Amino acid sequence: MTMKNAPSIPQQQVDTPRVIILADDLTGACDSGVAFLSSGRQVRVVLDLTSFDSSSGEDEVWSFTTESRNLPMHEAAERLTESMAKLPHEGSLFFKKVDSAARGHLGTEVIAALRSSSASIALVAPAFPEAGRTVHAGVLRVSDFSGQDSTIALRDLFAHEKEISIDVLADDSPRQQLADDISAAIANNTDILLCAARTQQHLHDLAAAALHLDQPILWAGSAGLAHALADELPKANASSIAQAITAKPGRTVLFAGTPHPVTLSQVARLDGAAHETHIIDCAVTPEAAIRETFSFSPVSALILTGGDTAAFVLRALSASSILLAGEIARGIPWGIIAGGMAAGCIVITKSGGFGNPESLVHAFEFCERRLYESA
Repeated sequence: MTMKNAPSIPQQQVDTPRVIILADDLTGACDSGVAFLSSGRQVRVVLDLTSFDSSSGEDEVWSFTTESRNLPMHEAAERLTESMAKLPHEGSLFFKKVDSAARGHLGTEVIAALRSSSASIALVAPAFPEAGRTVHAGVLRVSDFSGQDSTIALRDLFAHEKEISIDVLADDSPRQQLADDISAAIANNTDILLCAARTQQHLHDLAAAALHLDQPILWAGSAGLAHALADELPKANASSIAQAITAKPGRTVLFAGTPHPVTLSQVARLDGAAHETHIIDCAVTPEAAIRETFSFSPVSALILTGGDTAAFVLRALSASSILLAGEIARGIPWGIIAGGMAAGCIVITKSGGFGNPESLVHAFEFCERRLYESA
């Protein structure tokens, strides 16, 4: 495998490391980033890496979207490599967010991130048990309330790359055994270690075992691994953003563009009169139509479902970032928009396949509650 070329330092030498997350879509950047609030860190989702200034702000976790999920494979790899080159490496812990249902170019992007870092190995753990995504013996199983039940061999996601070494890590070993097995894999020059997890505790054990090893590691996982890793990091002292937020008066507006059956079922539960809903197609809906929504009367909150939809809407509104504040449910984060027409608005983002039948109803109720409490 090509030598990794970015400077780094062993993780156990970093008492409170800067965490940098790279996701292939915006909802992934949000649902993995929000996990690190539990470690006492301020988390900002940056919408445009090209204009990002790493010397500004007090944020201890930066989460970026490369918007590469739907690109051709070689372009996705190039974008990931270019993104890594723009970010500070010394003192940083890199988390490559991957889709818990293995959508996008999981293998390609993990390899590109590994080659762009000095990490000794990539721990690949896409499992998100709380969302019905588990891994056992190198096989990812995806189940949700829409009836989807499928399996994916993770090794196959790396089949296009012939010069890497892949191994599988069990999920039922004690933490010390996991640490020993990871160290042995590094000693054997393993590039990709596929990590099993059937429960959230398995992910916590993995994070605890690997975090304090001498060798730098590339973490590659979904929100499940992000929550586990965040719980194991040394605690920082950022103040609670949620308590400081005052909702602006105005409407709550939902934009839905994903065709995922989970989201379609959730939209069907909404009351058209009580829940302002706009079904859009990012390929044909003009950005001006999004901005026009703000011309009728003030908007207090946005609910955005689907990564492409969320990125499209916020781009149309010239937003620059989201300061994350919490989750309304596991995998469904909320925060405050910075920059553009929607500055100061609450925003909730949801991956197309996440949630239960009432998730969007609950999102509207959450926004109404925040508005009432701020009155």
